[in-house]
Formats: sequence, C-alpha cells, structure tokens
Amino acid sequence: MSAAALRHFLRAERRFRELALAAGARILEWPHPLSGPEGAPLVTSTAFLRGQNPHGLLVVVSGVHGLEGLAGSACQVSLLETFRKIAPPVSILLVHLLNPWGVAWGRRQNEDNVDLNRNFVDFAKVGRPPNAPYLELHPGLLSNAVDAAIESFISRHGRAAFLAALFGGQYSEPQGVNFGGSQPTWSNRTLKAILKRYVTPGRRVAVVDIHTGVGEFGQGTIISTAAAGSAELGRARKWFGERVIGLSESSDDFPYEVQGDLCSGVRSVLLDIEVTAVALEFGTYEIDRLADLQIRDCRRLNGNPERPDLASELLGFFYPADPSWLRLIRTRAAEVFEQAMLELGAS
Repeated sequence: MSAAALRHFLRAERRFRELALAAGARILEWPHPLSGPEGAPLVTSTAFLRGQNPHGLLVVVSGVHGLEGLAGSACQVSLLETFRKIAPPVSILLVHLLNPWGVAWGRRQNEDNVDLNRNFVDFAKVGRPPNAPYLELHPGLLSNAVDAAIESFISRHGRAAFLAALFGGQYSEPQGVNFGGSQPTWSNRTLKAILKRYVTPGRRVAVVDIHTGVGEFGQGTIISTAAAGSAELGRARKWFGERVIGLSESSDDFPYEVQGDLCSGVRSVLLDIEVTAVALEFGTYEIDRLADLQIRDCRRLNGNPERPDLASELLGFFYPADPSWLRLIRTRAAEVFEQAMLELGAS
C-alpha cells in the first residue's frame, strides 16, 4: 500500500467536490462496498452540469485504471474551473474515479485484481475470451527466473506478441497480469447504472475516457475501439483529426489491442443513442517500464518478494511528479473537451 497514493486520492476527492459545488453541479455519490487504507471510505462521484444545448452530453470518465485516475481527476477539475460561473454549451457528466479502490490502494487494478478496461465483456453471451499466449507466459512471470522466461518468450514469438499477450487482456488467471474478470465488477455495474440514469433518448453523447502510461511524454493520443468503417469511427476522426487511432483497423500505431474496454461497454448500454466514445491516453514513460511494473505488481500479489519502492514507482509512472507534464495534459484535455462540445452542440 502506498501512503502517498492515499493522500493523492483524498486530495483529488476533496478538490473535485469543491469545484463541482462551486460550478453548481448536481453531485451524486456511488459508495464502494469496501474501504480504503486506514478505513477511508471509497466512492465514485458524479457531477452533472446542465448545458445551454440540452441535446448534447459530454461524459468524461477518470480512474478506470486506478492510479491513472489522478491525472484524469486533474483534467476534470480544470473543466469544472472553466465552467464555474457560466453554463457550458452542452451538458457535462463527470464520472470521478470509477475504480476508487485502485486509486486509494495504489494499483492499476481493482479490488479483485481485475483490469477494469478489459471487464466490459458480455460474459453471458461470449464467456471468457481466450488468450493462449498469456497462458504460455504466465508460469514464467511467477518463477524465480522471470527475466529469462520473458526473454525466451520474446525470442520465440517477438516483442509485439509479448506486449499483446501481456496487455490484451486475459480471463484465466485471476492473480495474473491484466485479468479481465469472470463477471461484471462493481465499477462496471456502477458505470452502467450512471449512464442509464443520465442519458435520455434523443441525446447525442461523447465519451472521453482518460488514461495514462502509453505514448510520448505528456502527449494525448485519441484511441477509438469502434468498428472499422463505422460511422462512429468516422465521427471521431472528423471531430478530433485523422490521427485518431482505430484499434479495429490493422495498424502499428498502438502497441497492443484491447477487448472488453469501457468504450465498448458504453456502446452496449446506449444502443439507440448516437455515441462517439474515445480513450484519451497521455504518455508517461517507456512501454517496457510499464510491462515491468505490471509484472512486478503481479508477482508481489502472488507473494513473490519485490522491490520495496514498487508502490512509489507505480505512482510515479502513472502520475509523474513533473509540473510540465501536468500542464501538458491539462492543455490537451481542454482541447479535446472543447472540440467534443463544439461538435455536440453543432446540430
């Protein structure tokens, strides 16, 4: 457990609530069934601002990947500061720290070691998606020769296959890396309840799901998991530019594919609504470092001795203590939010 992560969590909660109240937002709390370190209550908060155009709704989500929520919270706070005294052009729904357990306890995963951004699978219809390469890799990750096991896998299958196996999502090893779960988690069910409460027929909805960890330092990459050739992917590129990465297309622009992501989960709920859902990924450090940290965190979970400063390393990777990085992501987030609102209000 990282004491620093708990301090950041409590500060983010307090600041978000203060700014939401000052902006005149309608706030609701969605209490988590577990508590944080030192008995701290865990909660996902929503703040709703009614806009001048009632048909457009911008939804901004932070904290899907636990610690990454600190950066997302900072971007949401900046948005609240912008509209503290005036009504926004369209309505805004902020979902603050969707995985509060992960933020408070200093992990990317949730209370069940689930990677929430792999959990939005229709388990009842498709079951648990297979990931045979991960099953081959997993025993080596827990062995005393973990580095040699990784090198052997890469030598046989290549680095791209290693990243895909590690980060694509696996549904067989509950204490493994990027476990997608076997059923919808609390955060999954909570998000769907939030959407059903706030999204009414006739709205046009944009969803921006904020993440950190992949890409160039401080740069914000927009990623869509909409189907190749779909109207939604076309809208995303019209709104945000042709550099929007479509994961459904054959491309080397992103180091791994995903399944069960939040944006797909949003589409599964808002079936009769025009949705443009994207992830906004802010780069921090090298992808190899991310892989190493996630493996070490998994090993620690399984009782393997790990570096004593692993908790602070995780926090520093997903939320760099660099003022210039924070300025960059706030500026980029503001650009994305402004463009989404402009497009939502255009019709």
